Amino acid sequence: LFRSQSLCAAIPGLTNVAPSAYDGDSSTEARQFARERSRWIFSNPDMVHLSLLRNHSRWAVFLRQLKFVVIDECHYYRGIFGSNVAMVLRRLLRLCDRYGSAPTVVFASATTAAPAQTASELLGQTVTAVTEDGSPHGGRTVALWEPALLTDLIGENGAPVRRSAGTEASRVMADLIAEGARTLTFVRSRIGAELTALGARARLETIAPELAELVASYRAGYLAEDRRALEHALTEGELRGLATTNALELGVDIAGLDAVVLAGFPGTVASFWQQAGRAGRRGQSALIVLIARDDPLDTYLVHHPAALLDKPIERIVIDPGNPYVLSPQLLCAATELPLTPAEVRMWDAEAVAEFTEAYSRWQNPTILYALAQAFEGLSEVNRAIETYQRVLARVPDQPRIWTSLGHVLKTVGRQADCIAAYRKAIELLPGLGEAWWSLANLKTF
Repeated sequence: LFRSQSLCAAIPGLTNVAPSAYDGDSSTEARQFARERSRWIFSNPDMVHLSLLRNHSRWAVFLRQLKFVVIDECHYYRGIFGSNVAMVLRRLLRLCDRYGSAPTVVFASATTAAPAQTASELLGQTVTAVTEDGSPHGGRTVALWEPALLTDLIGENGAPVRRSAGTEASRVMADLIAEGARTLTFVRSRIGAELTALGARARLETIAPELAELVASYRAGYLAEDRRALEHALTEGELRGLATTNALELGVDIAGLDAVVLAGFPGTVASFWQQAGRAGRRGQSALIVLIARDDPLDTYLVHHPAALLDKPIERIVIDPGNPYVLSPQLLCAATELPLTPAEVRMWDAEAVAEFTEAYSRWQNPTILYALAQAFEGLSEVNRAIETYQRVLARVPDQPRIWTSLGHVLKTVGRQADCIAAYRKAIELLPGLGEAWWSLANLKTF
């Protein structure tokens, strides 16, 4: 975002583009500015689903003029998560068509097998692959490192024990920093990131005290401004080393790193090369060190390098047609705009649509209750009330659903009906504190 803002500010014709972030960290004012003024928005699938699609009428101007949709790090969208993202993309393009735009969709990834097929499955349309790599990167040296055996400790049944990968990673990280290499270290857990940074600082206090304060940790859970400050400090060279979880594997452009240390195999070949690719992004040569954990897979990889370095990247697998994905996504799409038979056929969703409609309307109170909650979340109050009433017509002995109905009735000022709903809930479950409290707040008994 910072780079895009600097670019637009430097070019006179782009000063009104106003690149903006629209995510969970954005303030209400920033979201309003992005919606009303920005022509270049950085967001994520969750915010597109939760905010943009369900409030598409407020985004009408933006959607009407939308020209490009860029999906960065598209290899990350796999499994159930990727299947839901695929349906979010279909819903987005459906709304674009409704507002008269036909944006070009660009998928970007440095670690994707079968890129055209993968992107086509995500989008549901034919995609043309551009596979020529024009990114600046130098040579990479990959070192597979097995920690030494401990002489003063034995494991179960006398088995030898090696130094932990986290301890070894902090030592290697400190030595690389002392030699002048800007280093990023990936570990498997949040506490591991903190401990690795502390271990590197402790070693630097001994071998290069002036560098000890130039090491930090980075992980999810920090405040947004703290994460941005760490990213900026690492990019500008104010930090010489950072220990992190996979939070820095994706979506953060950090150039100028000389070395990457991995405390354990990250689980997939794609993640290994993605983390390794953090170094050498300005064309300089880079060092990649994979430190094996004390487990069979890591031990095998360091003794059989070809199993890692010569193995192709894993193929992404998604299934947008999975009925457990497609059914709720159809409900969301129908809430945004009425679904036509042609659209249902285009998504190969005829059977799921019939199942969802039948169970939502006539048979399954659980699905119907979820639909009522969805209407309530979308501020479709009248439809929420109607749907809660349909649920209670089938299962009238559910006190919590009566309480939910009371809450919605309260928002539209139907106090008598609201009181009746709360009293019904208390009648069914006298100990239901939520209903008692809500009734007390109405000052009516």
